[in-house]
Order: sequence, then structure tokens, then C-alpha cells
Amino acid sequence: MAAPRVNPQVVSTPLPSGEVVLLHLGSKATFTLNETAACIWRLLSEGQDLTSVARLLTSEFTVDAEGASRAVEALVQELTAADLISG
Repeated sequence: MAAPRVNPQVVSTPLPSGEVVLLHLGSKATFTLNETAACIWRLLSEGQDLTSVARLLTSEFTVDAEGASRAVEALVQELTAADLISG
């Protein structure tokens, strides 16, 4: 799976709770990611491909490979629909 690209109009701010707040500068929309989604966001921001992101999730959270892949794919669909990432 290819690595999605983060939209350059998106600014992310980590919170002490482990969550991340995203601000789309073009639309002024804000999004809050929970700790798991924040981890996925961080890995995508680093240029990791989807397969690598899912594999890394299994080492950081209690989730099997299939569950990690589903979580990554679902979040990527949501982020793409919100114009936060592309590709």
C-alpha cells in the first residue's frame, strides 16, 4: 500500500492526553484524533506506508494484524474524505 501524503494546509497539535488536534487552514475545520488515530497520523506524517503503519500499530497497541489494517484503512478513508490527506 502506498503512503498517503498529509495536506500541507493541515496543522497538527499534540495534546498531553495523547490526542492530536488537526486544523485544516483552508476550511478552518478542526478534528480531534484519539491516541490510536494520533499514532496513525504521526506515522503517516513521517511518510510510512499503510502496511508499515498497521504493522507498527500491533507493536504499540493490543491489536492483531487484521484489526490494525482495518483501523488504518478506516481512518485513512475518513482523513481523505476530510481533505486532510491525499493519495
